[in-house]
Amino acid sequence: MSGGLFTNMLLRETGHEISEEVIRRLKASHAAAYERHKDSVRPLPGARALLDYLTEAGIAWAIATSGAMATAALTLEKIGVDPNKSVVVTRDQVRYAKPNPDLFLAAAERINVPIEETVIVGDAIWDMLASRRARIRRRASLRRLWPG
Repeated sequence: MSGGLFTNMLLRETGHEISEEVIRRLKASHAAAYERHKDSVRPLPGARALLDYLTEAGIAWAIATSGAMATAALTLEKIGVDPNKSVVVTRDQVRYAKPNPDLFLAAAERINVPIEETVIVGDAIWDMLASRRARIRRRASLRRLWPG
């Protein structure tokens, strides 16, 4: 879960008003915690194989993540995705992250595929919610495709 999603969920669940300074500190603390645990981060089984298959089949793909590039870079590196050579859309590039559809809409635009013709494969409920809000009919949970 990205720092932004974490903060939004915390606000919703507690019902408390939190200042912008506290939100900034929460996000920074989340990023620091992610950095401390980076060695335990593992890609889901089959993630790299899926990207290789899509590339070999000539199917355009993109990564759309609610994380900022500062934290997403670690995961991208672990699955072998170079953000300078592949389409990667991060929280830094859109107004709203998941569960809003902005990331998926931007990714579809960048790979030049109409959003109605895309397939979303995600690893979290936020992906499924965002895909529904983008009116994407085809979506799959990576955890269901490659349980493990």
